[in-house]
Amino acid sequence: AMLRTDRKMIQAEQSGIYKGYGIQSVKANIDLSDFANVVFNEIEEPHDYQAWFYACIPIKTYLQHGFSLPFFMKYDDVEYGLRLKPSITLNGIFVWHDGFEYKRNGIALYYTERNKLIVHALYKRTSLARILLEECRQICAHIALARYRFAEMELMAVQDFCKGPLWLLHSDARRKYEQLSAMDYKYVHVSPKQKKQFKQIGRLRQMKPCGKQMKYRWRPKEELVVSDTDAKSIAVCMAKRIIYFNRFSNSKYEIDRDLRRAMMLVGKTMRVMLSFLKNYRWIQRQYGERYEEMCSEKLWRDYLNSDVTGNGSYKYRV
Repeated sequence: AMLRTDRKMIQAEQSGIYKGYGIQSVKANIDLSDFANVVFNEIEEPHDYQAWFYACIPIKTYLQHGFSLPFFMKYDDVEYGLRLKPSITLNGIFVWHDGFEYKRNGIALYYTERNKLIVHALYKRTSLARILLEECRQICAHIALARYRFAEMELMAVQDFCKGPLWLLHSDARRKYEQLSAMDYKYVHVSPKQKKQFKQIGRLRQMKPCGKQMKYRWRPKEELVVSDTDAKSIAVCMAKRIIYFNRFSNSKYEIDRDLRRAMMLVGKTMRVMLSFLKNYRWIQRQYGERYEEMCSEKLWRDYLNSDVTGNGSYKYRV
């Protein structure tokens, strides 16, 4: 299980279910300081995977079923769980981990979206139309929220998926990470004085009672502070500058609204999604044909420049 570092007895996730277009945590937000919840946690629930950091996998499993896909991060544990089903859950095997709301960034977004598309191509848990709609919805939401870099990184994820498995096998993961890091928004630590000011999240519309109805009055603002974890596009669509504040890490980044850039991204989204829809079946077939190669021991030995000894232990070259 995964427990939170900020609330050390709260279980963030026991296992997970792959929904085809995303994942759902099993037995989330359970207080394990309560004995009744500990007993309840022992009850097996339907699940598809356990995250790497709280899973115990015998070495012989890798030798029998192959290694994980070369995803670098995100969804490799989901795919491996789908491949190995079934698995069991046990109390007492857990890790403390920062909540995912602490780590809202474009790098994680890119790997999540690219790898989610690859897993969908291999396991087909939902329709192509659902995947297409989810991708378009997320990209349009980023544009509406003026998170233009996030939209660009998600479009890059779709484009890299469309390059197929050969690109994935031969791409330089370190260089890709450096490219994404340069593109991503840079959080800046907030001083105690600013943090106090940000406690009251700015709002664009004021509500005034008018009989039994509420009258909404729109008031554009030069600058608006919103939470980066639950910002709504309707709340920021009239602000010229948006400050996204993460109250969990006490940091922020700022964005200036750019209508021209937004329209260019809308046009790019249409082109990328049309290409994705046109070539999807062929790309899906390519991932299926290269599946064994992508999770082979040889691939990982070459990638990590390592040897596997006869007794199953790893011996790395220096």
